Amino acid sequence: MDNAFRGDDPESDIGQLNAFLSEEPDFYPPRERIFRAFDATPLDEIKVVILGQDPYHDGRATGLAFSVEDDRLTPSLRSIYAAVEADVGHTAKRDGDLSPWAEEGVLLLNTVLTVRRGAPGSHSVGGWWQRFTDCVIELISKQHDPVVFLLWGKRAWSKARLIDTERHYVLAAAHPRAHKNALLQLAGCKHFSIANHLLEAHGQSPVRWDRA
Repeated sequence: MDNAFRGDDPESDIGQLNAFLSEEPDFYPPRERIFRAFDATPLDEIKVVILGQDPYHDGRATGLAFSVEDDRLTPSLRSIYAAVEADVGHTAKRDGDLSPWAEEGVLLLNTVLTVRRGAPGSHSVGGWWQRFTDCVIELISKQHDPVVFLLWGKRAWSKARLIDTERHYVLAAAHPRAHKNALLQLAGCKHFSIANHLLEAHGQSPVRWDRA
């Protein structure tokens, strides 16, 4: 990745981000889980990227975008599951853990990887995380062929400029909050079945979206 993200340089983006986080008394996910998405879905195994905004600010962020580790579904998850059911059939379970998707090659990434408790968008300041995730998207775009990018919400849409659309696929929809228009749009876009169709067309196995 870009030299700006060398952690040993206090003037680098990561150096400044580390300094910023060291002053934050209460942020999520915890440090040991910030990069969990990359552990769960190694770069050489990515088939689909689901890109959201920033982590849940209520303490439930797990390091995987949109995922929680209990059965109290967030508004976003309710919309996502409803869209899956409308598109490809009934989901196998209804807890909030999306790690089965990650295990199948779905990178669950936010544009910003941390957030202050109770303050959505609070770690967008400085642009450090945005530049980091720009580098991630560019790296995937250069080194993988093909990948299906599902961009949900305006912040995610901003990353489309970084993707080589001659090699990859970009599908965009509203952020999956549980208001009527977003739910209808996500369900109507059929991102899940389209992604599988594109993967199969390139000889890759489809994602079992009903595992979540």
